[in-house]
Amino acid sequence: MLWFFFTLLLILLLLLLPVRIEVSAALQMRHTHVRVSVVLAGIRLKLPPFKRRKSKRRVPASTSPADKFPFKEHKPIGYEEILDKLHDVTEMIDILEDTLPRLKKAIRPLCVTYFTWESAVGLPNAAETATAVGGFWILKSGILGILSRMICFTNEITLEITPLYEQLTLESEITCIVGVTLGQAIVVVVRLVSLVKEGISRVRTSDSIPHANGNGKLKNHG
Repeated sequence: MLWFFFTLLLILLLLLLPVRIEVSAALQMRHTHVRVSVVLAGIRLKLPPFKRRKSKRRVPASTSPADKFPFKEHKPIGYEEILDKLHDVTEMIDILEDTLPRLKKAIRPLCVTYFTWESAVGLPNAAETATAVGGFWILKSGILGILSRMICFTNEITLEITPLYEQLTLESEITCIVGVTLGQAIVVVVRLVSLVKEGISRVRTSDSIPHANGNGKLKNHG
């Protein structure tokens, strides 16, 4: 009987172990690089990095105007195509509205102890660069506003945007450290996997039923 209580106590202690998750994501014009490290009981585990590189699009040389501008002639958009596009947008909104509250509940145990988001934006024209920088500030503020209502931030958030005039540049780097216990991390992973599976099934249901929303229910266009 003693071994049972000893095993139970050991499991409880393991579930209460602090876990630190370090995430670093770099986005540039041609490639994306994400690194994730998990620190448990002083042991650092580095997950395989995610790398994605965009290939340059090559345009074949041609002297024919039709070859240079292959999309010059557009097919007229009909009423049904417009309704289909509107249906796709409303479907995404329905799924997002239903998922955000459940996502908030799933990641509620997470606590961000460090967060920095540095970006560099540049366009050939100075006025366009200034406008893009302003748009990125609005985008960052909106995203951080949503995140702050879903998870807690224990330290100040660092946001930086550097304008690079007269050059076409888009670079962004996010560094984030999340603190959680092992038991809470297991609960978060289980809830996120459940949300992903349910989201996939909803998308399949809405695709199989014409003009259905994200919940698989029929919607009227009028």
